Amino acid sequence: MALEFICECTSASCVDRVELTRGQYEHVRAEGTRFFVVPGHEQSEVEVVIERQPTYLVVEKDGLAGVVAEETDPRDDDS
Repeated sequence: MALEFICECTSASCVDRVELTRGQYEHVRAEGTRFFVVPGHEQSEVEVVIERQPTYLVVEKDGLAGVVAEETDPRDDDS
């Protein structure tokens, strides 16, 4: 069963929706530096596309953005 999530792009005003199964969501968010975004919302300055799906992309934060994402990951027990 697919659930609706809000795009995790860098735009604070984005409310575009992405449908993912729980398994797809867990696959993406298993790494604190990985996020799902609507195609076209990726920002090459701070992230790299690591996976392409028909309705979403998986991006990984790079450089300082990756460090911040990792340090602030609420799913990390060490945070």
